[in-house]
Amino acid sequence: MRALISNTLGSVGRTLTTAGRYVVARPKTVAGLARHAAAGRLAIPLDALRWLAESLISGKNAPRDLTIEARPPGIHLGATVKAMGATIRAAITVALSDIEISPSALRFTINLSDLDVKPVGDANPSSPIVGLLNSGALDLSKPGNLLALIPSKPAAIVRIAEDHLVVDLFEVASIGQNPTVGKVLRALTPVLTISELRTAGDMLLIGFRVMPRGLSRR
Repeated sequence: MRALISNTLGSVGRTLTTAGRYVVARPKTVAGLARHAAAGRLAIPLDALRWLAESLISGKNAPRDLTIEARPPGIHLGATVKAMGATIRAAITVALSDIEISPSALRFTINLSDLDVKPVGDANPSSPIVGLLNSGALDLSKPGNLLALIPSKPAAIVRIAEDHLVVDLFEVASIGQNPTVGKVLRALTPVLTISELRTAGDMLLIGFRVMPRGLSRR
């Protein structure tokens, strides 16, 4: 127990030290955070997402060379992965729209574009994925169609189209049937909701909308 507490405190201390150095090194970024906060937006530096991804994604078979870049209004993601006996570099741009948050739905659309998948180095020519990529049989301009080929899609995906997915987290039993989630949403959604989620500069912006009518009823 003592070792666990010591390790936890050490991790928190290192995180705070890193955050402090980040603030000192980027005063303009801090000013930008304050400006967005004043406009009702939460601004998250993409450096924070990069750090989080590097911290959480690890292991022998984990994706390597992760990249997270702003491609407004979306985020361009890239990674090197091992699949079907070959090393593949994959990248895609994702952007969220049509956000609907209510006591009975956590629904949004994930727009997909700029999909690029290529073998890395001297890829194994006998690998099925390398054969498909080299033959041109995969239509990368319609990434949704490729996802539709997955035998068992996650419960949260309620619809797949050529260039987008519709996701509703309430379709996941641990969320949709969780009374605490429902209670929080019933309390918050009449007065506050998310109006946008986009990138600008090197930040992810989450915009909030306050609904005065909901406040007046309380």
